[in-house]
Amino acid sequence: MRQEWIRRLSGPWPVLLLVFLAACLCSPIRRGDLVFLDPSNLTEIVRMVSVKGILAVGMTLVIITGGIDLSVGAILAFASTQAAVLLMQPQISAIPTIFLTLLPGILIGVLAGLLITRGTIQPFVATLALMIAVRGAARLITGGPSQPIGYGPDGADPAFAWISYRFDFWLIPIPAQAILFLVVVAIFHIVLSKTSYGRNLYAIGGNQEAARLAGINVGFTIIVTYALSGLLSALGGIIQCAQLVQGNPASDGLAYELDAIAAAVIGGTSLAGGVGRVIDTLAGALIIGIIINVLNLQNVDSNVQYVLKGAIIVAAVFLQRWRR
Repeated sequence: MRQEWIRRLSGPWPVLLLVFLAACLCSPIRRGDLVFLDPSNLTEIVRMVSVKGILAVGMTLVIITGGIDLSVGAILAFASTQAAVLLMQPQISAIPTIFLTLLPGILIGVLAGLLITRGTIQPFVATLALMIAVRGAARLITGGPSQPIGYGPDGADPAFAWISYRFDFWLIPIPAQAILFLVVVAIFHIVLSKTSYGRNLYAIGGNQEAARLAGINVGFTIIVTYALSGLLSALGGIIQCAQLVQGNPASDGLAYELDAIAAAVIGGTSLAGGVGRVIDTLAGALIIGIIINVLNLQNVDSNVQYVLKGAIIVAAVFLQRWRR
């Protein structure tokens, strides 16, 4: 019984609570108040983790199958750049832009799934190749430089800007991208826990051959999973494009795949496959966001932050093994 309680307390949500309390203790004080607890700072944390969190949801699905997707950051860059270019074309409004941007993300995900299932290429190699190719394709769209967005009569559709708005809930400004992140988490939490697709995903990650013998269409399920990862990566690109008011093929989404993997692993998703929950990935993303935020408040060098992030991932993997 005691071991069971220790195992539960070492889960991602209790750890998130401990990290939150530690952040309060480490927070600078301004005019007698904790800077960390300032509503604008808490809002900034949620905004900061939203895009990478959406990518982490797709990464969670992929890792549950026993795979990995290194192309998510490149797909985000491609989507962000394409959205910016389309918006600056005459007579292309926000809705067609969003649809035409999400579609390539899905197709790239399908291609990744086909390379893995039909081409029998390891997920790491297949998605690494796509990461390089898609990043290059993003540069081809603009010829290399970034594409800024200008709103107005002869510019981008102003409706696109709502993605970067902040909405007031009980006098607390909540970024639209944070709302989208929570909606994505809710949808895929239900998908994994309540649908046959979710059950098939866990079965494939647990034992792919046994899943095939049980009648599950393993190849199709894996292709759908990578397509969903591509879709969510493209959605992240759209959000980032609206947030930064530009699409940059060189810097957008750079190393985001590592942050997505980190959020999933810290949330308890096993890299061996078959174990993971989207709701826990949310906790993993918030843990990283809070730690980085506190380090920024304390003016800790960014290089030190990378070292700490790597240490957190290693600690999360060891914690997973200990809990089992």
